[in-house]
Amino acid sequence: MSFHRPRAVFNENSLCVLDIETICGEEMDDNSFPPWCLHTPVVASLLTAVRDSHGEWAFDLETVRFSDPEEALCRVDDLLRGRACISFAGRSFDLRVLMLTAQKCRLMSLPSLTAAATEPRYLSARHYDLADVISGYGAARGASLSGLCGALGIPVKQEAHGSEVGALYDRGDLEAIERYCETDVCATLLAYAYQRAMETGDPGYHASLTWQFARWAEEQYLDHLAPYAEVRDPQALQQFSLLGQLDASLENAQLDADLRDKRAVDDSFGELTHY
Repeated sequence: MSFHRPRAVFNENSLCVLDIETICGEEMDDNSFPPWCLHTPVVASLLTAVRDSHGEWAFDLETVRFSDPEEALCRVDDLLRGRACISFAGRSFDLRVLMLTAQKCRLMSLPSLTAAATEPRYLSARHYDLADVISGYGAARGASLSGLCGALGIPVKQEAHGSEVGALYDRGDLEAIERYCETDVCATLLAYAYQRAMETGDPGYHASLTWQFARWAEEQYLDHLAPYAEVRDPQALQQFSLLGQLDASLENAQLDADLRDKRAVDDSFGELTHY
């Protein structure tokens, strides 16, 4: 006997953007990028974005170092718990590297990381791979994060590039690697906001996520996040954002009213059946 298991629904109100930086001790004879299985993670940046019932976004940015791989992996799993993982090519690289690292550590109980890494490509509710989505799952030639963000006017890779991570690591400059990784997750979040708004036909989603993130970035007083405080058409984005928050509040109020009405009916029915 088989049981139907309903597919989980992608939660666009609870996100965790993931990116990792790695080193690789082997070089390819043709100078190509080494296969993912040869890479060792150095840092992972996770940008969480959670929207409440009133349309207010709360953001947090954390970068973990892999000096202790087990501790780092457990922290990544904690931050992914209950949130949809957003990545750029994470399905083919970041999550593969993290899963292999966990296996090397004999660390098999990482349910949130495993769920994001192993869900079906086309039916994933726990992992939204932006690189996969924008290419039509391989229908179009893939674009780099730099190319996509350049076209959309999103700041990206302003201080370093992935090819420089090895040299930075050899110099012991982990802080520079962290800053670079953090700017990548910021850029990925903003690029995701464009794509998701197009999919849903909801410009308010892009506006609220982009404008509120810009305000959050400004409040961090960190040089590498400062470019993300500068958004185009801030007044228009703010207007759409506030309208989206109003719609969310009204929808939430309606749901509360419906719930109260249902409880009142249930109570009345209960009294009638009691007699």
